[in-house]
Amino acid sequence: MKQVRTALLKGTAFIHQNWISVLSMTLGSALVAAAIALFVIPARLPDSGVTGLAILLKYIWNIPASLGVWGLNALLFAYGWKVLPRRFLGWTFYAVVVFTFLLDLFSRLPAPPITDKLLLVVAAAALKGTGGAMVFNAGASLAGTDIIASALRRKKGIEIGKFTFYINAVIIAISLPVVGLENMLYGLVLLYINAWFIDNGLKSFDMRKQVIVIASDPREVKDYLMRELHRGATVLKGEGAFTGQPRDVLLAVLTPRQVVELKRHLARTDPRAFVILSDASEVVGRGFKQWKKI
Repeated sequence: MKQVRTALLKGTAFIHQNWISVLSMTLGSALVAAAIALFVIPARLPDSGVTGLAILLKYIWNIPASLGVWGLNALLFAYGWKVLPRRFLGWTFYAVVVFTFLLDLFSRLPAPPITDKLLLVVAAAALKGTGGAMVFNAGASLAGTDIIASALRRKKGIEIGKFTFYINAVIIAISLPVVGLENMLYGLVLLYINAWFIDNGLKSFDMRKQVIVIASDPREVKDYLMRELHRGATVLKGEGAFTGQPRDVLLAVLTPRQVVELKRHLARTDPRAFVILSDASEVVGRGFKQWKKI
């Protein structure tokens, strides 16, 4: 009984410390689930990623989309377990559970009476893009191809954006015999608008941020970058203009998700740290775009 109480207290404390992330992931998962259940499936449109495969299974064999999403993601979790951070997988698992539950719940509701299919596609893409970005910014994903892409980036240095685009394009293409040419083309429009909302409206999963950190203990921050975020860093020699004291300045390139993790870490361990963030339009090197691809 005491162990159960301790576990509950730890869980409550964790949620209290991370309530913004929990809220963002919950709302984001709800938006994506609503887009698919109320717009995509009733219009018999294709979708991208693992959800797209689950929707095709529903169209062909009438398997509930929520069941297909859960089953396919379970296989991908098993694949990513050995190569991806436990925190990322834990948050992603939470997002998938919420998404799957709400997808089943929203599927029981009547679809909005929208007769203009292009308007329907734009609405679905806006909901999906906004919801997906909220989940990404909270430090998780809705699993699916994100797990494969993240694992391949760590092992092979493959670009996430390019890999995900090709996989999604293939999934949309194989839907042609099931949904027909017109709906497949609408699916491509949905995919494009969804990507636009994520990339330009909020933050792209594959965007890079240049980070400059001036911390009280730069060695601890450097160790965190390498150990927890699996990113390298360059130590620059600087000097305080006011104190004249030598200081180590850290330079690193991170994804938006990793920036969130770093800021949380610094907020806990060094609230006086000074951080400069800027967009990196292109990054070439190990772990990012490979020189042989140039």
